[in-house]
Amino acid sequence: MEPWYQQRLRRVQQSLREADLDFVFLTISPDLFYLTGYTSFVSERLTLLVIPPEGRPTLVCPDFETGMVAHLADGVDIVGWAETQDPVALVRETLASLGCPSPRRIAMSDHAWAVFLLRFQAALPAAQFVPASCLLAPMRRVKDQDELQILKKAQDMAVEGFHQLLQQPFAGRTEKQVAAALRHQFEVLGFERVEVILVGSGPNGANPHLAPTDRVIQRGDAVVLDFGAVYRGYYSDCTRTVHVGPPSDEFRKVFETVRRANQAALAAIRPGVSCESIDRAARRVIEEAGYGPFFTHRLGHGIGLEVHEEPYMVEGNQLPLEPGMTFTDEPGIYLPGRFGCRLEDVVTVTESGGAALTDYTHELIVVD
Repeated sequence: MEPWYQQRLRRVQQSLREADLDFVFLTISPDLFYLTGYTSFVSERLTLLVIPPEGRPTLVCPDFETGMVAHLADGVDIVGWAETQDPVALVRETLASLGCPSPRRIAMSDHAWAVFLLRFQAALPAAQFVPASCLLAPMRRVKDQDELQILKKAQDMAVEGFHQLLQQPFAGRTEKQVAAALRHQFEVLGFERVEVILVGSGPNGANPHLAPTDRVIQRGDAVVLDFGAVYRGYYSDCTRTVHVGPPSDEFRKVFETVRRANQAALAAIRPGVSCESIDRAARRVIEEAGYGPFFTHRLGHGIGLEVHEEPYMVEGNQLPLEPGMTFTDEPGIYLPGRFGCRLEDVVTVTESGGAALTDYTHELIVVD
C-alpha cells in the first residue's frame, strides 16, 4: 500500500476517535478508492473495509477476489468469504476479534446499498449508524498537490477532445451523433471512462440536464455541450455553448452575461469566504441583466473522485472555502422553448484567491 493511503487511513482513525465512533464501514466507493486505491464493480457480493479507531483495518471481500487486493496486505488485513458463507456474520466476527463485538456507533458508507445497511442493522441491533461522509467529506473536499495535478490533466484532456470536435461541422448532425463523436475523441485521448456527454441544441438547450436526442442541429441553433470523463480516478467537467452560424443580438447578450457571471464568481473566490457568496456573485450579474428567473440551478459543485461532491456553491451553504478545494463555476441562462447557455470551468481555491483548472477560451465560439 502506498504511503499516502496509509496516511489517509491514519487521519480517518484520528477522526473516528474525535467523533467517538467505533468503526467506519466502507463498501466499493470513491471513499474506498481514496483510502486504498482499490475499486471494483458494485454487486450483491459484499466488499467492506472495516476501520477501527486503533490498529489495522480489515478488508472483507469475496474469497475469489482476495488476489485482487493482495497488494494492500502491508496496511490492511484481508479476510475472504466463501460463496456459502454469510459475509455480514463474518464482519460481526471480525468486530469481535477487534475487541468490540457490540459497537455503539458506526459510520456507514454513503454508497452502501440499502440492503447491506438493513442487514447490518439486524446483525448489530445496538449500533447507531451515521453517514461516513461526516468523516470522509472534510478530507476529500481539500485536494493535495498530487490530486490537483491529476485534476488539471483531466481538464486539459477534456478541452483537447472538445477542440478536436470543433473541427467538424455541427449542422445536419443529430445531438446523439455529436455526443458520439466527442466520446470517441475522449477514448482516443486515453480517459479511463466517459461518464456524461450532454448535447442540447436549440430549445433542448434550455433543459440543463437533457440527454442527447435525435434532434438534427440546424443553423441558427445555440448548442450547449457539457462533458465529463475520468482520468486516474478523477473527473473532468466542462461546459461550453457554441452557436451554429451567426448568432442573434439576444444570444450575444445572454452569452456575455453568462461569461461575466462566470468571471465574477472566480473573482469572488478566496479562503474564508462562504460557498454561498460565490453563488451570489455570479447570480447578481445575471439578475442585474434581467435574466435572474432563468438561472435555475446552483452555481457549482465540488469535483474530484466524484463528478458531484462537496463543497456545493449554493445559497444557504455557509461552509468557508479552504485552499485546495475544487469545484465548478457554471452559471447558465435557460430560455424555455428557445435556447440555453452555460459556461463551466473547474476552479480551485488558492492561498490568495481562485484559479481556473480549465484552460479554454471564454469567447463566443461560432461553428458551421
